[in-house]
Amino acid sequence: MCVAKRTICYSPGRMDLYSAAKRLGRPFVFTDESSARGLTVADHGLIGDGFSAALVRADGVIDWLCLPRFDSPSVFAALLDEDRGGSTSVGPVDYPFETLQRYDPGTNVLETLFRADGQGVLRLTDYMPWTDDPRSAVHEVHRRIQCVEGEVAVRVVFDPRFGYAATETTFEIDGRSALAKGTSGERLMAVLGGGGRWEARPEGGVQAVLSLKAGERVWVVISWNTTEPESVLAYRPFEALRNTRHRWRDWVRGLEYDGPWRHHVIRSGLASEAPHVLPYGSNGGGTDDLDSGVDRRTSQLGLSLHVVARHGDGGARRQPAGL
Repeated sequence: MCVAKRTICYSPGRMDLYSAAKRLGRPFVFTDESSARGLTVADHGLIGDGFSAALVRADGVIDWLCLPRFDSPSVFAALLDEDRGGSTSVGPVDYPFETLQRYDPGTNVLETLFRADGQGVLRLTDYMPWTDDPRSAVHEVHRRIQCVEGEVAVRVVFDPRFGYAATETTFEIDGRSALAKGTSGERLMAVLGGGGRWEARPEGGVQAVLSLKAGERVWVVISWNTTEPESVLAYRPFEALRNTRHRWRDWVRGLEYDGPWRHHVIRSGLASEAPHVLPYGSNGGGTDDLDSGVDRRTSQLGLSLHVVARHGDGGARRQPAGL
């Protein structure tokens, strides 16, 4: 059973997630594979690149993502159907473990801390390289896995299902690269750093199991519409992380509101900006077809529901820690 202990409040400028976790014992607790079934939409973090957004569950599972845009068909939709929707995940191999989540202050970079019983501590950093220029959008998800303490066996799963799982997905494995292909030409690549190798997973998709010791880290990069496998370093994930943090904080500095609710305004603004999806339609005017308008309203409704679930109570319940 998942016991979800909720909000951790501390000054983000003075204490990082790992330090806070050592002082405050209010984690999500996962005792077995069925534990996550008790999680709600509010028990997710949101990452985005300005064109789409992914929901990251408290146990490190991305169970909702549409690519290349927020109003595109899904590639991960386990939020709607746990068995058939598709997902990608990072987490300890063995149960039980506990997790905490928070955003890197002033950004949509999400951190999930795993404390694996009797093993050690992992920090998962999730983000989508963000830009407000459609010409430079890369439509990627970057996941950095760091072992902070001890030694932890980690399982990484990549199991996309294109078009709301309405079509068949096939996989091509080439060592550290796994290419998922849909029947309508969809292509989604997952590249693994470090010493791991992808292998077929009996229940679908591919997986890699690796062991990390304190101080070690690996990257997983998921890329839309990639044609050829590349080394994870070809995606320049360190530089992309630095630039993404910088761009989000630049955006926050542009907010003019400076009242008592600035913290909540910033957090809500970041949530709404993550999947901004602009421009809508090719002509940007009032002649877009009806389907485009429906897609836009559906996307905005989905985002609104997420923001209400996350922020509707003033930030006092089920937020990522340290906001």
